Amino acid sequence: MIINLEPRDVQVNRKQKDMEKVNEIFFAGENEKGLTSSSANFLANMASEQVARTAEFLEKANFVNTELAIIGHQDRILSDKGMTSETFNKIQSMIERHGKLKSFCAWIREAIKAKDRELALAKAMVQKDYVTLMGIELPKDPELPEKPEEPEKPEYPSEPVEATERDVLETWSIKDRARYFEIEAMASTYGKLIHQSGAINAARDILHAKIASPVHSEGRGRETVVEYYTPSIPVELVDNLFDKLQDLYRSYEKELNSMKFRIKEEMEKLTQERYKEYNTAVAVSRVMMDEWYEQMKEYRVKLVEWNKECTMIKSAYNSQLRQIRANFEAYKSNLINETSKLKIRIPEAILDIFNELNAIGK
Repeated sequence: MIINLEPRDVQVNRKQKDMEKVNEIFFAGENEKGLTSSSANFLANMASEQVARTAEFLEKANFVNTELAIIGHQDRILSDKGMTSETFNKIQSMIERHGKLKSFCAWIREAIKAKDRELALAKAMVQKDYVTLMGIELPKDPELPEKPEEPEKPEYPSEPVEATERDVLETWSIKDRARYFEIEAMASTYGKLIHQSGAINAARDILHAKIASPVHSEGRGRETVVEYYTPSIPVELVDNLFDKLQDLYRSYEKELNSMKFRIKEEMEKLTQERYKEYNTAVAVSRVMMDEWYEQMKEYRVKLVEWNKECTMIKSAYNSQLRQIRANFEAYKSNLINETSKLKIRIPEAILDIFNELNAIGK
């Protein structure tokens, strides 16, 4: 196999800053000849085989002839032949060649590793690396025009709630409110005592019944028990107290009814006022709603124009980003392609070994 040092037929546009400095020495320049990776690997394998054979020979170097003989016999048999003078005279050149072969292998292997590293770097490149490398200033986020402010929709008034006793009492003075609670409590207290089932009324009824039947007996004969009833309070005083309590109750009840009537009237008045305010608010709200509908028409027109303007600005911004992305993808693809076509430089120190190995492949 004949391997020619081919001139570089691919225009590599890689700048020095694209490549790791330590790797640059391994690759042929614009006007240099170089080896493809496959050719270099083929020659390195040939050199490795020769290195192995030379190493084996040198490790078995022997400068002594060994002969075997049996006692009593003059004949000798050569069992191990030492190195001849002719071979001995070639040892230094053989060692020199061995070292150069190893040097050639080392150079080629390191060059292939360097190329693999460069190819890995090219494949791992991201857009941020590209932008930094090329000194590209990415477009800033676009400043969008201020969005039109949407008109606030007027609130429709809530339907009023009918006024309650509590609503009315909250409008009264402290004096009136306290009097109402007092009258209500007194009427309730007196009424509870003098009503048919009330305690005072019941005690009065029992008094009258006992006066009408002052003696009561139970049992027979000697076991008969007789109860005698006598008033502890004169009947006239009890009746007078009951009549007085009734009069007070009627008085409190009358004043309480008067206050409740007042509350009812004021509840109706307050409810009417609420509905009047509500109707007025509804009328105002309808006017405001009509104005709002007109404002919304203008707002929608402005919003359409705003969206158009924002779309144009964003489109231009995104177009710039897409162009940068497309340029990056093209650059990365070209970089990978160029890196894969890099030729390995053969330095002058190992050129003779290269020529020798190349000749063997004929």
